[in-house]
Amino acid sequence: MRAQDIRLSYTNPITGCTEARSNGRQYVEIDGIVLVVNHYYRSRTPDWSARAYTDHLDSTAVLEWAKAGNALGFGHVRRRDLLEQIAASVGTQEWQQKRDALLAIPRT
Repeated sequence: MRAQDIRLSYTNPITGCTEARSNGRQYVEIDGIVLVVNHYYRSRTPDWSARAYTDHLDSTAVLEWAKAGNALGFGHVRRRDLLEQIAASVGTQEWQQKRDALLAIPRT
């Protein structure tokens, strides 16, 4: 995967709801995993971050998943670098393990 191929959207692919552009939140679905990308324009730390979308999952199971070291999270100062970081991770053995663990969590 290449960073140029990652297309962020303001529409949540799970709920179908569209975020206001001023919320600083976008979504991308990669390899069956939805990532929430945040960038708060008026914050004191203007960093970009991405994490796995888990709002639709059983909260107890998500906590166990995260405690086991399976959390998917990325962060960088620049958008382009964040997307490159995500692209470099996709397809690695670590990505596959975390992806499989996340997909095994029961949905609510």
